Amino acid sequence: MKKVMQRACFSLVFVLFAARAVSVERDPKGLADVVHKGSVIIENNAVYLTSLKRSRTLRIYLPPSYDKNQSKRYPVLYMHDAQNLFDDKTSFVGEWGIDESLDAIAMKFGFELIVVGIDNHPQKRLNEYSAWPHEKYGEAEGYLYIKDVVNVVKPYVDNKFRTLSDKQNTAMLGSSMGSLITNYAAVKYSDVFGKAGLFSTSYWYAPDIYDFTAENMPPKENKWYFLVGEKEGVDVVNSQNKMIALLAKNGFKAPSVRAKTDVEGEHNEKFWRREFSNAVIWLFNVDM
Repeated sequence: MKKVMQRACFSLVFVLFAARAVSVERDPKGLADVVHKGSVIIENNAVYLTSLKRSRTLRIYLPPSYDKNQSKRYPVLYMHDAQNLFDDKTSFVGEWGIDESLDAIAMKFGFELIVVGIDNHPQKRLNEYSAWPHEKYGEAEGYLYIKDVVNVVKPYVDNKFRTLSDKQNTAMLGSSMGSLITNYAAVKYSDVFGKAGLFSTSYWYAPDIYDFTAENMPPKENKWYFLVGEKEGVDVVNSQNKMIALLAKNGFKAPSVRAKTDVEGEHNEKFWRREFSNAVIWLFNVDM
């Protein structure tokens, strides 16, 4: 991680594609070392989530050219579980390496974006990442959490940083429960988030997401990138394929949806880190 500043097999239901390998994660050749790197800013308790009545820390990646080009504006990717994105020391079982991956994408393709990582609440994570209650794990607060992301976090980011704030330049990506709440956000606020990355989604937690999605279909131009690993178990794979099939039934097809099943993929940060760059490149139409 850079200095932190305080300021293979594809399995598809309806989309077949040949993914071009993008060797940018961790920049194994060390080329990123010869260019200006982006920075990660930790803003402790930066925002007060008015619906949840809790403060929240943001971890924000600013791309390499941000300080150099004062007139340039950037797309924004919102992500959950920010403690896992940039630093092994704060991560659960290893970081995503988001900053290193995006530095390498900037170097190789010239594409840059801002990432806004929103810390999870250690005691309320499951509740905040579902819009429906769970018999075992309790009340649902996901609808309040996403409402606060839209009405509190996004305005804060758009006012403080040079963003491109329209939906074509605004994405959300998460994994596991973070992917479940991303699915909810992509449907409920389809006019805000034009792109969604869904890694290893925990659809088991809230099956109501299927009916909710079917009844509130977002515009067909909105983009969905699905990723799941076969080693996560057949139930995880099948539940994700069920959502893909639901979208297909309602008219979503390439180039709006891309889905990948990896035979070696497991339910962990190592897998998600490996695939993160490919998701960004596809979601934002990076010219390769």
